[in-house]
Amino acid sequence: MDAQKNLVDTVVENTKKIANGNSFVKETVEKGNEWYSNWMNNQKSAFEKTTEKAKETSEQAKAGAGQMQDFFQQLDEFSNELEQTALGNEPGYA
Repeated sequence: MDAQKNLVDTVVENTKKIANGNSFVKETVEKGNEWYSNWMNNQKSAFEKTTEKAKETSEQAKAGAGQMQDFFQQLDEFSNELEQTALGNEPGYA
């Protein structure tokens, strides 16, 4: 994005030089550059927000997957304990 912005700035400066003081051309080019700069900043901001949101979502998904894995591990352990109890293999069972 910075390279594109620098290119536009260079074109604007060169166009101003070619205009030789023509105020209409100079003003038009300046307003166009201002519009482009605002547009570019808005695009950059939107991209940064989207990237941050994707990162947060990814982190939340990883945390949720870890919690789900813990849940199923505990469920499996509990199921094994129930099975051992039902078979009479529980520790201390006479």
